[in-house]
Amino acid sequence: MKNNSQNRNQAVNLQSCLIFCTLYIICYIRIQKPNVIEMKNIKLLAMSAVVGLFFASCTVGPTPVGATSNPLGSKSGKATSTRIFYIFPMRDGGVAEAAKAGGISKVSTVDMKTVNFGLWVNVHTMVTGD
Repeated sequence: MKNNSQNRNQAVNLQSCLIFCTLYIICYIRIQKPNVIEMKNIKLLAMSAVVGLFFASCTVGPTPVGATSNPLGSKSGKATSTRIFYIFPMRDGGVAEAAKAGGISKVSTVDMKTVNFGLWVNVHTMVTGD
């Protein structure tokens, strides 16, 4: 399992790649017709900026949420919650659902991994215990 610094590095690499691609598109437009700004080029630039903004907000990484005084158990459970536009929940993926999926009655640790693609967010909850 990757640690948080590796996940942050992946997110930074993704953002750097998107910035590079946007700059490449801008330079390509300027080289093709340096004195003429066509509507097609403006649309391409605007679309690449919007896509860049969506992917610049991408976050991936597990975060430790909590631990109890219960001993570490051999069971684990996972649940996923999905939200669209940060408002509309598609399914519940909380700690109770993860514990139910793993058959856990005493929760030891809770970890969450968030995958954020602009307006689409997945939260994966991982629970261990007995």
